[in-house]
Amino acid sequence: MLATTEQRPLEREEFRQAMVDAINAMRAEDSRFYRLLKSGRCPKAIIRQYAEATVHSAERFCAFVSQLAQQAPDPVSRLNLIENLLEEEGVSLVTSGLLHRPETAHPALARRFARAVGANENPQVARHAVAEGWKMLENGEWVEAVAHLLVGQELHFADAAPAIAEALEAAGIARHDVAFFWVHKTADREHGEQALDIVLRHATTRDQQERCIAEARRGAEAWMEAHGGRVN
Repeated sequence: MLATTEQRPLEREEFRQAMVDAINAMRAEDSRFYRLLKSGRCPKAIIRQYAEATVHSAERFCAFVSQLAQQAPDPVSRLNLIENLLEEEGVSLVTSGLLHRPETAHPALARRFARAVGANENPQVARHAVAEGWKMLENGEWVEAVAHLLVGQELHFADAAPAIAEALEAAGIARHDVAFFWVHKTADREHGEQALDIVLRHATTRDQQERCIAEARRGAEAWMEAHGGRVN
């Protein structure tokens, strides 16, 4: 019987590039929602549905990051995730301590967008892209969940969000009301890069690396599907 040889783990930069490549193909400009907005023919009902999904996703995302932080296997990862959560909730560190500005919390900004387009600010059910991450956490797949949601979607959103914001503005929505998307241009870049570093440190076998690459891709694909799918 021939012995099986386990593949060597990818080198850090090789692994990093594979993770980035996994999400780069999911450009916001290729989504059906973006194309509809830019065409000037996007029905208002679709924008309202999208706004409700945005609110629901923002709220679920905060809860998800909280769960990730609680289950983090090391102090550095936990600190990174807590910083992510604080920013999502509108909390910043100032000289005198912690400053909480509820109006800047991402769910609050999402509700501002919903109000502007006449959508329900507190939807009970809305299509969103974060459900798979919860399933992974429930199955004990912590680093895979980070790859799926924080790399495949959060890091990906750093580039997608400003494109969506510009398209919404082109559709007649004021910049003030699409602040939710603009803040993610920088916030998601920082937190997504931290999440990528978490994955690079914790996925140490080739099998686990391959799973994380696949989950980053699946996360970005789920985001694209929530935006109407890809238009070739």
